[in-house]
Amino acid sequence: MRALEYFDEIFSGLETESLPIPDKKSGNKSSSIYSYKLKADKEKILSVCEKYNVCENTLFNAVFSIITARFSNANDSLFVSVNEKTIPVYCKFNENTSVENYLINLQNQIENSVKNALPFAEISKKYGINSDLVFAYNTDLNNLPEHKLAVSVIIEGKEYIIKANYCSDMYEEASIENILQSYEAALNNICSCQYVKDISILSKEQEAKLDEFNNTEVDYDASESVADMFSDVAERYPQNIAVVYQDKRFSYAELNRITANLAGYFVNNGFKPEDVIAVLIPRCEYMAIVSVGVARSGCAYQPLDPTYPQDRLHFMLKDSEAKILITTKEMRSLVPEYSGKILYTDEIENLPEYSAELPKANPKSLFILLYTSGSTGIPKGCMLEYGNISAFCNHYRLRFELNSSSKTTAYASYGFDAAMMDIFCPLTTGAELHIIPEEIRLDLIALNSYFETNGITHAFMTTQVARQFALGIKNKSLKYLLTGGEKLVPMNPPENYKFVNGYGPTEVTVFTTTFVVDKYYENIPIGKPLPNLKLYVVDNHGNRLPAGACGELLASGVQVSRGYLKRPEKTKEVFVKNPFSKEKAYQKMYRTGDVVRLLNDGNVSFVGRRDAQVKIRGFRI
Repeated sequence: MRALEYFDEIFSGLETESLPIPDKKSGNKSSSIYSYKLKADKEKILSVCEKYNVCENTLFNAVFSIITARFSNANDSLFVSVNEKTIPVYCKFNENTSVENYLINLQNQIENSVKNALPFAEISKKYGINSDLVFAYNTDLNNLPEHKLAVSVIIEGKEYIIKANYCSDMYEEASIENILQSYEAALNNICSCQYVKDISILSKEQEAKLDEFNNTEVDYDASESVADMFSDVAERYPQNIAVVYQDKRFSYAELNRITANLAGYFVNNGFKPEDVIAVLIPRCEYMAIVSVGVARSGCAYQPLDPTYPQDRLHFMLKDSEAKILITTKEMRSLVPEYSGKILYTDEIENLPEYSAELPKANPKSLFILLYTSGSTGIPKGCMLEYGNISAFCNHYRLRFELNSSSKTTAYASYGFDAAMMDIFCPLTTGAELHIIPEEIRLDLIALNSYFETNGITHAFMTTQVARQFALGIKNKSLKYLLTGGEKLVPMNPPENYKFVNGYGPTEVTVFTTTFVVDKYYENIPIGKPLPNLKLYVVDNHGNRLPAGACGELLASGVQVSRGYLKRPEKTKEVFVKNPFSKEKAYQKMYRTGDVVRLLNDGNVSFVGRRDAQVKIRGFRI
């Protein structure tokens, strides 16, 4: 009875799962062994044990509990320990847990578990604790219970041998090597740390590999704005069709004239950089005309979604202190409380000719104000700069073979950040942009007919629509179909074009990573960082993590936005200084709030949202 009470106190109700996420789906349960000599100073280890009055078994178990917690993005771990007896071990720590208390508490738990001595089979049945994850101290791997991953440290004289017996149909050898290297790093670091949170599990070799993955630098003219790029292609390809909407077609020469006059209108009315121009329009040609016209004035635009409730629209207009509202006479009624200056779209084509030189946008000037909902539901105005979108457009052309003969679509809602990609990538390249009418956006057959009739080569669709399109429609015109917005469910890729899974928060300008889906994946990666972005995966205490470990994704580089309008505290919370790089271009880092794991090939795999508090594949995040 006393033994049951003891085990009840520790293990009753536990839902912790500490087995590292597998690389592949389990099949035949074939096993492999990976081992090497630990680079560890035995005298130093013994001195730590003496300092805290704990045995070696406790220290080695403690290190295993720390790395398994870090790999599963948790502050606790649960595994089976084998030494004199087979017992479950549960460890928990927070930012105030000292190494000393951690070791002493663990030693007490192990001693009491051995003393209360219930058969492991009985413990397993009562508490649902399996033996998938095992750690053994100075015990032969052949004597371990059935497992998916077992790690053993064997004493051979003055040396330690670390071994892993693992299911090779679940884990790649590189992943096991990472786990053992992390064990070695943590073992060496625990000797010099006062608090558990400060123990790094990253080896020098692992850190070098992570830096290699972040070697993304590509030269481009960072001073050239999207307005400059548009002016350049309009001069080079004046007769190319720039924008198509239903039966309306605008050449680059025509779009150049209309947008110059619109930009001139803003200049003549005294608008200057950082001024916000609100836009409330339906899907139409003015999605492109207004966006380019504002950009050529050096001001910023604020796209408003007409499907939003009135109170939200009014909040956004008031919060942004918009200098003018561009809308239609039909949509004016959506914001009855707005009393500022208005320009109707039907007035734009008849604006006076403007022949003077237009202002040149500074890369640090505000380009767009996009409102996103936070956890409180209060919209936050994300401020993207001209330098952010210029960098992204350069990336898009480089990675997706966009040129002046390409034909693209504007599919995304105007208030969605992907609309920037839809509009500015083609119009800074000389390509032909087709704005997809609302009535066919969700009609996949009609959409495909439009693509093939008009020779569309590049398109973006939101995740669920794109997946349905790729699986159910045979398209003959596309070269690239991009998608993003949600986690992509496993699928076989289409045959005739490249299907691209994109990931990225608005705060890092449309996409942060992209991945061409080239085969069926159990968990489709979100890809590698875009040019001139560096990504970091960190634990709950900001320590950088190796490949295979789950942690929060942080992004730094040219696409990281300025922050949130009038939200200094929120900006300070998620836009932080980068401690991992001294390069000026990467000093600011955005905390995405997304939990990911870096794969052995440098691709990133999405796990879930940090604030979701849900289980992903048995992992608590």
